[in-house]
Formats: sequence, structure tokens, C-alpha cells
Amino acid sequence: MATKSVLKSVDVKDRRLCRQFVNALENAKGRKANGALTSK
Repeated sequence: MATKSVLKSVDVKDRRLCRQFVNALENAKGRKANGALTSK
């Protein structure tokens, strides 16, 4: 993943959605990515 794609500003105006977004980021922090299958 390109570093530039991670450095984005996110404006979340709904408090519930903001908490869900932060929880998702925290839960994903320690996980490994699943392998992707490519086909033509």
C-alpha cells in the first residue's frame, strides 16, 4: 500500500459512526491481511 493513501483527513460528524470507525481501526491494527487471489 502506498504511504500517501494512508495519510488522509477524515471528517466524521456523527459521533456513533466516529466511534465505530475508531474501533474498526483499533481492531485491525494487530491483524494480518488475508491473501488475495488473482486471476485473469
